[in-house]
Amino acid sequence: MSTSSSLPSAGFNTATKLLLLFGVMLVMLLGISVIQTIMAYCSADIGSRTWILIISAFQSVFVFMLPSYIVARIDSVHPLNVMTLSTKPQSLYIIAALFLMILAVPAINQTVYWNESIDFPDAMSALEDTLRKWENSAAEMTKNILAASSVWEMLVSVLVIGCLTGLGEELFFRAGLQRLLAQCMPVNGAIWLSAAIFSLMHFQFFGFVPRFMLGAVFGYLYFISGSIWVSALAHALNNSLVVVTAWLISRNIIPARFEMFGVDETGFPVLAAASMIAVIIMVAALYRYHTHNKSNKV
Repeated sequence: MSTSSSLPSAGFNTATKLLLLFGVMLVMLLGISVIQTIMAYCSADIGSRTWILIISAFQSVFVFMLPSYIVARIDSVHPLNVMTLSTKPQSLYIIAALFLMILAVPAINQTVYWNESIDFPDAMSALEDTLRKWENSAAEMTKNILAASSVWEMLVSVLVIGCLTGLGEELFFRAGLQRLLAQCMPVNGAIWLSAAIFSLMHFQFFGFVPRFMLGAVFGYLYFISGSIWVSALAHALNNSLVVVTAWLISRNIIPARFEMFGVDETGFPVLAAASMIAVIIMVAALYRYHTHNKSNKV
């Protein structure tokens, strides 16, 4: 019996693997849509918070995790290694990821505010109306998810929307898509292209820019650390902060204005600009540290 971890790759070039990655994702997405349709026909309240969380959990596992696993299995008999799920990250990268996401809050909030404030010219008003309807539909679903009344419900939301969704999307967009793209283009191009696709696939134009920027940060964390756990941790923290903040606001523990922390609606956003610069410097320093360590090992 062969001890090699590689599998025959005939007929499975990078383009084929990319098609397979998205093909499996679409099939799984279609399957979940069929299930939703059947449940709606059976009078199930699929718009309720519980059903949305259940569907979100299924999406994380089958729409995002499964395609990445299948493609990784083509590359190796040890797919968890390929997906870097078995790679223990350095403590430095874990601490850096946590600090980075907290540091980025003002920049993210300001970018969200700017992106949501975009106005289309009159000639494109029909397109803007359509995009706004999509945005409002997504916002309504998000509102249902965040409508947690108890600490337990809030923690369940953190587990599903924060941790599970964060890990699932990172396995697909970073351990799957970005990894494959890096096989046929420079790594920086793979990071930014996968970040753009990550944002586009959320189908929220008025949230595209901040999500695109976050995707790039997650991409660099994944590449620099060599472990999906680092970018998944950052992603989960970002999602969880949204859930916890919404819960605290709903209970009047913190003011609603807190969601606008760092946002300047009239003048120059000093705090957001400082946040953005700090994030760029930190990512660049981590990238340089990674490159230096890699060169020393050669």
